[in-house]
Amino acid sequence: MTALGTVLTILGVLWLGLAGATAHTAPNVSYLIGTFLPGLLCLIVGLKLRQPKKPDEPPSPGNDNF
Repeated sequence: MTALGTVLTILGVLWLGLAGATAHTAPNVSYLIGTFLPGLLCLIVGLKLRQPKKPDEPPSPGNDNF
């Protein structure tokens, strides 16, 4: 999953750069949002997939965590 996360992060950054370079030609706000949204989604999913996994810790019998 780390390799896929890296690829999606790089794709998202490139996509956002391209959207930023062509933002001045957007005819309206909805078009501008639609241009940036795929890059943002790729970036968010890529960064989430690149997060390290949390180790599974067995619950200790004396710690209730209430």
